[in-house]
Amino acid sequence: MLKFEITLARHDFGLTRATYFNAQSDFIISGRPMLQKQADDTMAFGTWIENPKTGRILIVDDQEENVELLQCLLKEAGFENITATTDPRSVVELCRQIDPDLVMLDMHMPLLNGFEVMKQIEGLLQPQVYLPILVLTGDISLETRRAALDAGAMDFLNKPFDAVEVALRAKNLITTRFLHLRLQAYARLLADKLCTSNQLLAKKAANSV
Repeated sequence: MLKFEITLARHDFGLTRATYFNAQSDFIISGRPMLQKQADDTMAFGTWIENPKTGRILIVDDQEENVELLQCLLKEAGFENITATTDPRSVVELCRQIDPDLVMLDMHMPLLNGFEVMKQIEGLLQPQVYLPILVLTGDISLETRRAALDAGAMDFLNKPFDAVEVALRAKNLITTRFLHLRLQAYARLLADKLCTSNQLLAKKAANSV
């Protein structure tokens, strides 16, 4: 059985995330465990991705009650890896430590607001990295939404929180994140195989002279 080990050319926050591509069964397995029971997460073309509920979530909200509520709702929905902070100044270091797959970010915070935090996160990311940011807001004005989207937000979660909406939006954004990681790993695999093929052809040509 052929197995190619790929270390992604891009590391979101300087952390290594190893990914493996199994050429025989044609699916990608990340460094985090993917069990047979996750067959219901099969995506298009028979390709597998990780269960989105294994994704790493970072919650940033200065209100402790909001943080506790979101943690409770996410855990009840089956999400396993949740980190939270009420201090927006800690986001950069937390991103480096946990390499989140989703950031749930409040917009109105003291010391650093949501826009400033998004700018800091953007400064950490390598080119062409997709890290979804889900904005938590009670301000549903068109101006705020446009400004948040322009700053890098991918979606919105209105306060007060709805349990079903919290789970679905988190699941959808993490799924998209995993798809991006899978495609990047596959692209790297193809590039490596092309490089190997070119080297073999060059060696063959040299030997035939």
